[in-house]
Amino acid sequence: MFAAPVILEEKADYMKHDRLFKKLIKEFFEEFIEGFFPDLHPYIDFSEVTFLEQEVYWDYIKGTKKEIDLLAEVKLNHEDKILHIHTEAQSSHEADFPERMFLYFSYLYAKHRKPIQPIAVLSYNRQKRRTNPIQNKYPSSKRTSIQLFTTTLKKEKLERIYSIR
Repeated sequence: MFAAPVILEEKADYMKHDRLFKKLIKEFFEEFIEGFFPDLHPYIDFSEVTFLEQEVYWDYIKGTKKEIDLLAEVKLNHEDKILHIHTEAQSSHEADFPERMFLYFSYLYAKHRKPIQPIAVLSYNRQKRRTNPIQNKYPSSKRTSIQLFTTTLKKEKLERIYSIR
């Protein structure tokens, strides 16, 4: 199971939005993790953070190419283990976003074979229904479930916090 905090805003200038969030997250990576993953923060050695080249994922069913926004490789304190932190910025509501996050998660794990912590930064102004978990149900009582946890932070609040325009 993985958790992905979510932040909400209205679709505006998509490329500007993505670049802004990538820049903010890279610049304030430790603070970002501390704010959204306070339980994870103490385990990360922030002196060894590497932002990996942008990954390209091919959705062969839809015939489309998807670029993974941001992938950080971090070393865990007191352990010889690497964790990948995958962050996606999303400026508009998409019904299939949880499925896309799961596909990215699967792709990254298959390629790197490292633990992954996905984070979704959604930033549209209207409050949307909380994201439902992705569930694979089987005829037996067993099921696979991935729950996305959510946090709300709107663009206006980010602008006040970081004086961004």
